[in-house]
Amino acid sequence: AKCDSDSFLHLHEFFQFAYKQLPPPPYNTNVFVGALRDKAYWPKTHNESDIVQYESYFGNVYEGVHLYLAGQLYMLSRDLANFVGQEARESRCSYCEGHEDHDVSAMAFHSPEPVKLLVIGRPHRFWEHPVKGEPRWKRILTRETARVEG
Repeated sequence: AKCDSDSFLHLHEFFQFAYKQLPPPPYNTNVFVGALRDKAYWPKTHNESDIVQYESYFGNVYEGVHLYLAGQLYMLSRDLANFVGQEARESRCSYCEGHEDHDVSAMAFHSPEPVKLLVIGRPHRFWEHPVKGEPRWKRILTRETARVEG
């Protein structure tokens, strides 16, 4: 799992999620979990050769749909994480664009095996993001203290 430094993970909710939603061994292969994003909303700053470099794989394999999981929090099964590490070393990620969450997603979707995508929407999140500044931290501390104390 990867979590931004300005994300606050609710461990009790995470363990409930993991117990109920994550597949057990041996079915926990090629699993990718997180909050879905659509690259279609990125600013259009590429020239034609860049578009071919960055978008041809998604155009051919995923019929033009180019999704990725937000960097605030995502999880990969061990085998998929190993594949992403190997892909980063071997391919030099020529299709990567310098955005960590997008690039990890792009490498994961290059897997030769089908990816089991588990999408987490706002109502199902077990984290908060962004958590910046003392007022937000104090609200979380107050709420979590009350929750623990019952």
